[in-house]
Amino acid sequence: MPATDTDLLNSMMAEITRLKSENDQLKKENEELKKKQDKTDPNGQHGGSHNGQVGQKEPVQLTASDTKGSVSGLASGTGRATLTDKNGKPVVGEKITFKVGETVVGTGITDANGTATVNSGSYLGDPVFWFKAVSTGYQAVYDGSEKYLPAQAHANVTPAFA
Repeated sequence: MPATDTDLLNSMMAEITRLKSENDQLKKENEELKKKQDKTDPNGQHGGSHNGQVGQKEPVQLTASDTKGSVSGLASGTGRATLTDKNGKPVVGEKITFKVGETVVGTGITDANGTATVNSGSYLGDPVFWFKAVSTGYQAVYDGSEKYLPAQAHANVTPAFA
């Protein structure tokens, strides 16, 4: 027997509920990682002792902007994240990775304002991807550098029916 619209809608709502729960768990894990990142050892070193051989890395702030994902015609959306140093100044030329769940959407390099962007690109026609993006949002991930500590940020994706 073919599935009715109601069956399909109920199935989608159940999946949204499951993905939102997964998203809440990821947010908790992200907060725990941030707390660990902020802790310092007795020598003032982040992430453990370096025996004075390596200088202390500087903390950074990564913020991701909520976005609207257009689902009219081909689905599309743009992720945007801004990386700043401890003084709020832009960090330029650093790679930011954008993910939905474990799927890497793309990468961007921070510009003069510390902002990197990525478009959904090859995921335009994937309804499962868009369903997950709308229900869980996206992550912006900075892996750190010789100078800066790593950072992560989360933002929401809201469907826009144009």
